[in-house]
Amino acid sequence: MQSKPLILEKEVKSLIGEDKEPDIVFFTPTLNVENYIRHVLECGYEGLEKVIKDDNNDVKTAMIIPIDSGSTDTTRDVINKFIGETNGNRRGIETRLIDYTQLSGYKERFEEGFRGKGIAWELMFYLVANHLKSKINYSLDSDLISIDKLWVPNAYDKSNQEKSNLLLYTYSRHKYDGSITNILKSLLKQTIRKKHVPNQIIGGDIVFDYRVAEHMSKSDIWGSDVGKDASQYGTDIFVTQTSIFEGMNIAEIFSGKKEHGSTSKYGEDEKFLPRMARQVFNVSFYLTGKYKDKWIGVLPLSENDHDGQYPIIDNVEVKKVKVDREKLRDSFLPYLDNGHGEFLNQHLSEGTYKHIVDAHNDSLYLSHDARADLWTEIAALYHTLKEDKRKELLDVAAYSVYGMSHYSHVRDVRYLDLKRAEKKVINFGQKFVERQPYFKKLMLKK
Repeated sequence: MQSKPLILEKEVKSLIGEDKEPDIVFFTPTLNVENYIRHVLECGYEGLEKVIKDDNNDVKTAMIIPIDSGSTDTTRDVINKFIGETNGNRRGIETRLIDYTQLSGYKERFEEGFRGKGIAWELMFYLVANHLKSKINYSLDSDLISIDKLWVPNAYDKSNQEKSNLLLYTYSRHKYDGSITNILKSLLKQTIRKKHVPNQIIGGDIVFDYRVAEHMSKSDIWGSDVGKDASQYGTDIFVTQTSIFEGMNIAEIFSGKKEHGSTSKYGEDEKFLPRMARQVFNVSFYLTGKYKDKWIGVLPLSENDHDGQYPIIDNVEVKKVKVDREKLRDSFLPYLDNGHGEFLNQHLSEGTYKHIVDAHNDSLYLSHDARADLWTEIAALYHTLKEDKRKELLDVAAYSVYGMSHYSHVRDVRYLDLKRAEKKVINFGQKFVERQPYFKKLMLKK
């Protein structure tokens, strides 16, 4: 199924004005961020102003484009006040607010189940590729507390220095954080060789060039069934993983710590992470199959070709993440006992299913080897099962297997400092690398 286009050509002029081709564009998707958006806009504005004033940069004009998805608070009022205060000051920076709920194709998308930041990113890539033609583009979350006026110029310099197509902001974080990223990064290492897999593959804050925008705007994932997940929590992995397989030059810039104003809504919700994981796994597994011809013939990785997860910066204090291990375990155990266990018994190899049985007898703990075996087979199963079973697989993966993996990671590192926790993550990833030939064998059975 493919939906009609999100935007029609005749709508563009009303969104961005006529004949706009700025050198830089700063996007930020917004939804009910009245307490945070002013800070993000101010930091973006001051950062762009610094880039323009630098005589070493060939930059004369810039735009700031918040893309709102139907805020019900005063977010748009805050943005419009900022526009009134800054537009027309002759500094080469113009701000335009876009409400994507007013686009001709939005209502149909919404009724079909499309939600989230991905719709804003689809519009963003389309505008850059087809109209703005801007050299460097930013998309930063609109509730960032930790952003400052140096994020824009520092990333501009880094992007030029590395000649990157895609630049990702990466940051230090708590040792319990990143359990979905750890799994996905390790699975990606099974499909590539001598290409860097970024630390923050689902971070959400990016800098990209015209090449990325042009490719993403033409992707067949927008408006597709998988695109429903890519429109919400699977957006970041879609852009990063596609860029890796397409041979884009990807770089990273360290931004210290990252704090969101809305993190409290999700950070300690054991029900939120599986919902997010299901969407992210769906998009990532789909892309692995789509690009199979680009990686299936690659030789195995070297034994130590796996880097870590957490940038270790001694003077950066990361926000602590609280995890109630008993509550976490109790949240996914009913799924395992009521259907998911039987599904795994039917579809996993005998040896890999034994990990589930053994874990059930050991407080549901999975060793690194057990986790690597499980995820390797689940990632391959995604491409061999029929659609109805694939949906069931995603539920099993996101609620039971991910739940056990997250619980096991917390148990692994609960008494370790960040540096020793980093070594655990590296060891975890290396187990996946060792199973690369097995993963390819499973994929070739399709």
